[in-house]
Amino acid sequence: MAITFSRSIGITLGIIPTFALGQVALQNATATFSQAFDGPWLASQMIDGDYSNRNGWAVFDSTTNSTSPQTAVFETVADLNSPMLSIDMFHNFQTFVGHNVGRFRWSATTDDRSNFADGLQSGGDVTANWTVLTPVSVAQPVSMSSSILGDGSVLMSGTPVLGKYTVNLNLGLSNVTGLRLEVLDDPSLPTNGPGMYSTNGNFVLTEVNVQAVPEPATLVGVAAGLALLARRRRKKA
Repeated sequence: MAITFSRSIGITLGIIPTFALGQVALQNATATFSQAFDGPWLASQMIDGDYSNRNGWAVFDSTTNSTSPQTAVFETVADLNSPMLSIDMFHNFQTFVGHNVGRFRWSATTDDRSNFADGLQSGGDVTANWTVLTPVSVAQPVSMSSSILGDGSVLMSGTPVLGKYTVNLNLGLSNVTGLRLEVLDDPSLPTNGPGMYSTNGNFVLTEVNVQAVPEPATLVGVAAGLALLARRRRKKA
Protein backbone atom coordinates (compact mmCIF):
# COMPACT_ATOMS: atom_id res chain seq x y z
CA MET A 1 0.00 0.00 0.00
CA ALA A 2 1.33 3.46 -0.89
CA ILE A 3 0.31 7.10 -0.86
CA THR A 4 1.08 9.93 -3.29
CA PHE A 5 1.91 13.24 -1.62
CA SER A 6 2.93 15.37 -4.60
CA ARG A 7 -0.16 17.62 -4.26
CA SER A 8 0.08 17.74 -0.51
CA ILE A 9 3.57 19.16 -0.07
CA GLY A 10 4.03 20.91 -3.38
CA ILE A 11 6.87 18.78 -4.77
CA THR A 12 6.84 15.64 -6.80
CA LEU A 13 7.84 12.68 -4.69
CA GLY A 14 6.17 9.85 -6.51
CA ILE A 15 4.76 7.02 -4.43
CA ILE A 16 5.67 7.05 -0.74
CA PRO A 17 5.27 3.73 1.12
CA THR A 18 3.24 3.75 4.29
CA PHE A 19 6.30 2.79 6.37
CA ALA A 20 7.32 6.47 5.92
CA LEU A 21 4.30 7.48 8.02
CA GLY A 22 3.94 7.35 11.80
CA GLN A 23 0.84 5.95 13.48
CA VAL A 24 -0.85 8.38 15.88
CA ALA A 25 -2.48 6.64 18.84
CA LEU A 26 -5.76 8.13 20.07
CA GLN A 27 -7.62 7.67 23.35
CA ASN A 28 -10.58 8.88 25.43
CA ALA A 29 -13.03 9.44 22.57
CA THR A 30 -15.84 11.80 23.61
CA ALA A 31 -18.94 12.99 21.74
CA THR A 32 -21.83 15.41 21.91
CA PHE A 33 -24.14 12.55 20.87
CA SER A 34 -23.86 8.86 20.04
CA GLN A 35 -26.69 6.76 18.66
CA ALA A 36 -28.34 4.31 21.05
CA PHE A 37 -30.99 3.02 18.63
CA ASP A 38 -30.13 -0.40 17.15
CA GLY A 39 -26.74 -0.06 18.78
CA PRO A 40 -25.05 1.41 20.60
CA TRP A 41 -22.99 3.24 17.95
CA LEU A 42 -20.39 5.02 20.05
CA ALA A 43 -17.66 7.55 19.29
CA SER A 44 -15.23 5.29 21.15
CA GLN A 45 -15.80 2.58 18.54
CA MET A 46 -14.01 4.73 15.95
CA ILE A 47 -10.67 4.03 17.65
CA ASP A 48 -11.13 0.47 18.93
CA GLY A 49 -9.41 -1.29 16.02
CA ASP A 50 -12.64 -3.09 15.03
CA TYR A 51 -13.36 -2.73 11.31
CA SER A 52 -16.36 -5.07 11.28
CA ASN A 53 -19.84 -4.36 9.93
CA ARG A 54 -21.68 -3.40 13.12
CA ASN A 55 -19.10 -1.14 14.71
CA GLY A 56 -18.56 2.60 14.62
CA TRP A 57 -20.11 5.98 15.37
CA ALA A 58 -23.60 7.02 14.23
CA VAL A 59 -25.90 9.89 15.25
CA PHE A 60 -29.54 9.00 14.49
CA ASP A 61 -31.75 10.16 17.38
CA SER A 62 -34.78 7.87 17.66
CA THR A 63 -36.53 10.24 20.09
CA THR A 64 -36.72 12.97 17.45
CA ASN A 65 -36.48 10.66 14.43
CA SER A 66 -33.72 12.85 13.02
CA THR A 67 -30.00 13.43 12.67
CA SER A 68 -28.11 16.65 13.40
CA PRO A 69 -24.54 18.02 13.41
CA GLN A 70 -22.40 16.48 16.14
CA THR A 71 -18.83 16.55 17.38
CA ALA A 72 -16.37 13.90 18.53
CA VAL A 73 -12.98 14.59 20.09
CA PHE A 74 -9.98 12.43 20.87
CA GLU A 75 -6.85 12.83 22.93
CA THR A 76 -3.51 11.96 21.36
CA VAL A 77 -1.71 9.49 23.59
CA ALA A 78 1.55 11.42 23.09
CA ASP A 79 2.08 15.04 22.07
CA LEU A 80 2.00 15.24 18.29
CA ASN A 81 4.58 17.18 16.29
CA SER A 82 4.30 16.80 12.54
CA PRO A 83 3.81 19.18 9.61
CA MET A 84 0.96 17.12 8.19
CA LEU A 85 -1.56 14.44 9.06
CA SER A 86 -3.10 11.74 6.87
CA ILE A 87 -6.45 10.55 8.22
CA ASP A 88 -8.34 7.49 6.94
CA MET A 89 -12.08 7.43 7.63
CA PHE A 90 -13.52 3.93 7.07
CA HIS A 91 -17.15 3.20 6.14
CA ASN A 92 -17.71 -0.56 6.44
CA PHE A 93 -21.42 -0.78 7.38
CA GLN A 94 -22.68 -3.40 4.92
CA THR A 95 -26.19 -3.91 6.29
CA PHE A 96 -27.45 -0.67 4.74
CA VAL A 97 -24.89 0.61 2.24
CA GLY A 98 -24.81 4.37 1.89
CA HIS A 99 -24.11 5.34 5.50
CA ASN A 100 -21.21 7.64 4.63
CA VAL A 101 -20.22 10.89 6.29
CA GLY A 102 -21.46 13.73 4.10
CA ARG A 103 -19.65 16.79 5.42
CA PHE A 104 -16.87 16.92 8.00
CA ARG A 105 -14.10 19.07 9.42
CA TRP A 106 -10.97 18.25 11.44
CA SER A 107 -9.34 20.49 14.07
CA ALA A 108 -6.52 20.20 16.60
CA THR A 109 -5.73 21.57 20.06
CA THR A 110 -2.69 21.99 22.28
CA ASP A 111 -4.78 22.38 25.46
CA ASP A 112 -4.00 20.28 28.52
CA ARG A 113 -5.71 16.90 28.22
CA SER A 114 -7.45 17.42 31.56
CA ASN A 115 -9.49 20.25 30.05
CA PHE A 116 -11.43 18.30 27.42
CA ALA A 117 -12.50 14.78 26.43
CA ASP A 118 -14.20 13.42 29.54
CA GLY A 119 -15.02 10.12 27.83
CA LEU A 120 -18.81 10.56 27.73
CA GLN A 121 -20.38 9.23 24.55
CA SER A 122 -23.28 11.71 24.64
CA GLY A 123 -23.15 15.12 26.28
CA GLY A 124 -19.39 14.90 26.53
CA ASP A 125 -16.95 17.77 27.00
CA VAL A 126 -15.65 18.73 23.56
CA THR A 127 -14.69 22.33 24.43
CA ALA A 128 -11.10 23.41 23.88
CA ASN A 129 -9.13 25.98 21.90
CA TRP A 130 -9.50 24.32 18.53
CA THR A 131 -7.61 25.25 15.35
CA VAL A 132 -9.25 24.12 12.11
CA LEU A 133 -6.84 22.07 10.01
CA THR A 134 -6.55 22.93 6.33
CA PRO A 135 -7.20 20.00 3.96
CA VAL A 136 -4.77 19.84 1.04
CA SER A 137 -6.15 16.74 -0.67
CA VAL A 138 -8.96 14.20 -0.28
CA ALA A 139 -9.30 10.73 -1.78
CA GLN A 140 -12.54 8.72 -1.79
CA PRO A 141 -14.22 5.76 -3.54
CA VAL A 142 -14.48 6.19 -7.32
CA SER A 143 -18.26 6.66 -7.28
CA MET A 144 -17.88 9.72 -5.05
CA SER A 145 -16.28 13.15 -5.21
CA SER A 146 -15.26 15.74 -2.63
CA SER A 147 -15.05 19.51 -2.36
CA ILE A 148 -12.88 21.42 0.11
CA LEU A 149 -14.93 24.37 1.37
CA GLY A 150 -13.75 27.75 2.58
CA ASP A 151 -14.36 26.94 6.25
CA GLY A 152 -11.97 23.98 6.13
CA SER A 153 -14.74 21.40 5.88
CA VAL A 154 -15.02 18.70 3.21
CA LEU A 155 -18.31 18.09 1.41
CA MET A 156 -18.90 14.70 -0.22
CA SER A 157 -21.14 14.01 -3.21
CA GLY A 158 -21.94 11.21 -5.64
CA THR A 159 -23.02 7.68 -4.78
CA PRO A 160 -21.99 6.67 -1.24
CA VAL A 161 -20.44 3.20 -1.05
CA LEU A 162 -18.32 1.09 1.27
CA GLY A 163 -14.75 2.26 1.52
CA LYS A 164 -12.61 4.97 3.05
CA TYR A 165 -11.87 8.64 2.71
CA THR A 166 -8.26 9.73 3.06
CA VAL A 167 -7.81 13.39 3.92
CA ASN A 168 -4.36 14.99 4.09
CA LEU A 169 -4.19 18.07 6.31
CA ASN A 170 -1.65 20.73 7.18
CA LEU A 171 -1.10 20.66 10.94
CA GLY A 172 0.92 23.80 11.65
CA LEU A 173 0.90 23.24 15.43
CA SER A 174 3.39 21.83 17.93
CA ASN A 175 2.64 19.55 20.88
CA VAL A 176 -0.86 18.68 19.75
CA THR A 177 -2.85 16.96 22.51
CA GLY A 178 -6.18 16.32 20.79
CA LEU A 179 -8.15 16.14 17.56
CA ARG A 180 -11.73 17.15 16.87
CA LEU A 181 -14.06 15.72 14.21
CA GLU A 182 -17.16 17.74 13.39
CA VAL A 183 -19.88 16.20 11.23
CA LEU A 184 -21.84 19.07 9.71
CA ASP A 185 -25.13 19.65 7.96
CA ASP A 186 -25.48 20.82 4.36
CA PRO A 187 -28.54 21.40 2.16
CA SER A 188 -27.11 19.08 -0.51
CA LEU A 189 -27.32 16.08 1.86
CA PRO A 190 -30.39 13.93 2.64
CA THR A 191 -32.42 15.69 5.37
CA ASN A 192 -29.44 18.12 5.51
CA GLY A 193 -27.09 15.38 6.74
CA PRO A 194 -24.59 15.17 8.30
CA GLY A 195 -24.51 11.74 6.67
CA MET A 196 -25.47 10.55 3.19
CA TYR A 197 -27.96 7.79 3.98
CA SER A 198 -30.98 8.54 1.82
CA THR A 199 -33.79 8.17 4.36
CA ASN A 200 -32.44 10.08 7.36
CA GLY A 201 -29.01 11.64 6.69
CA ASN A 202 -27.22 9.28 9.05
CA PHE A 203 -23.77 7.73 8.74
CA VAL A 204 -21.71 4.96 10.32
CA LEU A 205 -18.04 5.87 10.65
CA THR A 206 -16.44 2.52 11.39
CA GLU A 207 -12.90 3.52 12.22
CA VAL A 208 -10.56 6.51 12.15
CA ASN A 209 -6.87 5.94 11.49
CA VAL A 210 -4.48 8.88 11.92
CA GLN A 211 -0.91 8.97 10.65
CA ALA A 212 1.76 11.66 11.00
CA VAL A 213 3.50 12.68 7.78
CA PRO A 214 7.21 13.46 8.14
CA GLU A 215 8.92 16.65 7.05
CA PRO A 216 9.14 17.03 3.25
CA ALA A 217 12.92 16.68 3.44
CA THR A 218 12.48 13.29 5.09
CA LEU A 219 10.09 12.19 2.35
CA VAL A 220 12.56 13.37 -0.31
CA GLY A 221 15.24 11.27 1.36
CA VAL A 222 12.97 8.22 1.40
CA ALA A 223 12.11 8.72 -2.27
CA ALA A 224 15.77 9.14 -3.21
CA GLY A 225 16.68 5.99 -1.31
CA LEU A 226 13.98 4.02 -3.08
CA ALA A 227 15.12 5.33 -6.46
CA LEU A 228 18.74 4.33 -5.71
CA LEU A 229 17.62 0.87 -4.63
CA ALA A 230 15.62 0.47 -7.84
CA ARG A 231 18.65 1.44 -9.95
CA ARG A 232 20.86 -1.05 -8.14
CA ARG A 233 18.32 -3.81 -8.71
CA ARG A 234 18.14 -2.98 -12.42
CA LYS A 235 21.93 -3.20 -12.69
CA LYS A 236 21.95 -6.61 -11.01
CA ALA A 237 19.20 -7.94 -13.29
